[in-house]
Amino acid sequence: PPAPYARTCKTGGPSIRFASTGMPPGCRILQLSAGAAAAALEELDEAMDDTQGSPQEKLEMQWGYFALSRSGQLRRKRPIAQFPKCAALIREANQGFALQHRDEECLQVSVRRYWEGMQCQGHIDSTAFFDEPNLFVFLKTGGPPDGLRLYTKGAEFLVREAPGVAVCLEGPARYDTYHSVPRVLSPRVSLTWRWFREGVLEELAAGAGQRREACLHC
Repeated sequence: PPAPYARTCKTGGPSIRFASTGMPPGCRILQLSAGAAAAALEELDEAMDDTQGSPQEKLEMQWGYFALSRSGQLRRKRPIAQFPKCAALIREANQGFALQHRDEECLQVSVRRYWEGMQCQGHIDSTAFFDEPNLFVFLKTGGPPDGLRLYTKGAEFLVREAPGVAVCLEGPARYDTYHSVPRVLSPRVSLTWRWFREGVLEELAAGAGQRREACLHC
């Protein structure tokens, strides 16, 4: 988590509260079909284990963000249509949260696998690239004390994870609230999705085209 919260926790700080009963502003929780979550997990396990060498820790759909954040390169990834079980789960969540319909062309999906001892440092997802909301659904989890933690105004919230639990971060929860996953004790798989801001994909594609044009004249 961010340094202020890390210092607070070391000195005793605020007690952990579960987002299912006490949520920071802009955070909503929804239980989706456990069967649909299991089907999505099976689909991802098959795709992420079907590699030469070690199983994948990360998988992206539609567009890549990890390379974009590191090098500014926008890369196409496997379309979500190739993952029908995941697509169905995402649509179930979008409908359950009553979100406005968005063009799936602008969708960015990330899957992260955690094994014992792995973590995700506290951060706020890019506001330059992505609009609100930011959404998660948990496909495999050991439950508390593992789980997504939210930090805002000196308070710490722990989402009570279970297969099929979805989280929607909007407004202050999207833009002002850090989230992290401290070192887990049990295997964990999460699915995250968000939409690029209007015009961002066109700007990134135009920048890539300009770089290619410059290389042709080197």
